[in-house]
Amino acid sequence: MNYRFCFIFFTFLLLDSSTISNAIQNHIKTVVVLVMENRSFDHMLGWMKKLNPNINGVTGSEFNMLFVNDSKSTRFMFKDKAKHVNPNPGHTFDAISEQIFGSKNGFADPAPMNGFVQQAHSIDKSNKMAENVMNGFTPNKVAVYKTLVSQFAVFDRLVYTFYTFTTISFFFFHYDL
Repeated sequence: MNYRFCFIFFTFLLLDSSTISNAIQNHIKTVVVLVMENRSFDHMLGWMKKLNPNINGVTGSEFNMLFVNDSKSTRFMFKDKAKHVNPNPGHTFDAISEQIFGSKNGFADPAPMNGFVQQAHSIDKSNKMAENVMNGFTPNKVAVYKTLVSQFAVFDRLVYTFYTFTTISFFFFHYDL
């Protein structure tokens, strides 16, 4: 789970033809960007790597420890058993920092993406949320995404240098366009 953020970014290129060479010759006429929030790329699209190995998705070897600084704590492997999207992990600056860097005050480049379970556990001690954040949907469970991924471009490497509340991130994203 490297270099992903809690937004899913699709870019749909509406072309005159399905081939790239024809698109270049005819000039791309429309670009539509669909931005969604509250779930990580891996949760919604990670397993799409099975359909397209060029997608920087998941393999099932990814994991988070229950406590980032305790290698003997429970290991949560990333699985393909997602069934629902509630409850949500935290959206505050501190929560996002902990999810991405393993600490509310941490920073690393590249971001280790190792604190999702730890942050979820801080909200829900039963670890149901921790299990939820370490599960993704198989392509057949999200059929619309499966179709879109197979027919359009997917940005799987967008990295923000500024992680914060959803609303501010949307403003940042729109300003960046």
